[in-house]
Amino acid sequence: MVTIIIAIVLAVSAVGGGTAYASQDSLPGDVLYPVKLGTEQVRLVLATSDATKAELYLKFANSRIEEMAALVEKGKPEKINIAVNGYDKAIAMAAAKLEEVSGKGLDTAEISELVALATAKHLFVLDGVMDMVPEEAKEAIKQARRVSINGQENALLALAGENPERAMEINLATIEDSLNRAMANAEDNDIEGLEIAVEEFVALSGFGEEISAIAQGLGEGTTTVDELVARATSIHLEVLAEVYEKVPEQAQGAIGAIIEQAMSISIEGHDRAVEALEEAGALGDIPEELPIPEGIPDEVKERLEELIPSILEGIPGQR
Repeated sequence: MVTIIIAIVLAVSAVGGGTAYASQDSLPGDVLYPVKLGTEQVRLVLATSDATKAELYLKFANSRIEEMAALVEKGKPEKINIAVNGYDKAIAMAAAKLEEVSGKGLDTAEISELVALATAKHLFVLDGVMDMVPEEAKEAIKQARRVSINGQENALLALAGENPERAMEINLATIEDSLNRAMANAEDNDIEGLEIAVEEFVALSGFGEEISAIAQGLGEGTTTVDELVARATSIHLEVLAEVYEKVPEQAQGAIGAIIEQAMSISIEGHDRAVEALEEAGALGDIPEELPIPEGIPDEVKERLEELIPSILEGIPGQR
């Protein structure tokens, strides 16, 4: 606390001399880094609304992400934990601000969308950092990714209570990013990265079901949410099949099972969305059943085809 107070005083007193400005490019371990943190505290004190404060916390979180990348580029990965801890605190404070305004109308939707979009961006950057850091620093980046995912899920839950359509759009965009990473990792023969990306897809898809349930409870925007899911899951299944094809034969055991699980989740999500759209008379041009893509092993294709009837049996009002 004393260090922070001193940093604030230094930041305020040094503005005229440009020290505060110069500190903005500093990194953990640099002499001016406490000044940089101090100027952030001053900006928070001057903020007049919850939305502005939440936005500032997210900007600070973004700065910590940039610091992680810069530390790697400068060959100082041993300082990454400082930036990761700062990122964790900034996201926690943004989430706390979201909780303070939860249920109070527009601010909730505004702040929750800010958090959800920012954390989606952070995940994208962190994946790039993960590829660059030495092995001893990977755990710190994994921790930052967990913070991002948790922050996004909490924000999307809050946003779903206000605007489920927008929450689903952001969730599906994050799912698309995870599939893009899975494809890139498969092409690079990065099995560990591929596994992480597919597991993230599975988790995000399950979270999408929670958003759909919230939409149904609200009775608002349900049809649009179901249409978004139905159209997206069709694409997801095709991409996952392409990813499966790119996995080296010697690695298709464990990772193949994870991808197969992801494909079955896409089929299940599609069928649940289609069932809801049929009940609402809003199916339109969406196919009732997803065709199983070509190119995957016959035994996998057979299991997925067998899965469709079993999924439908568990849906009320099955067709």
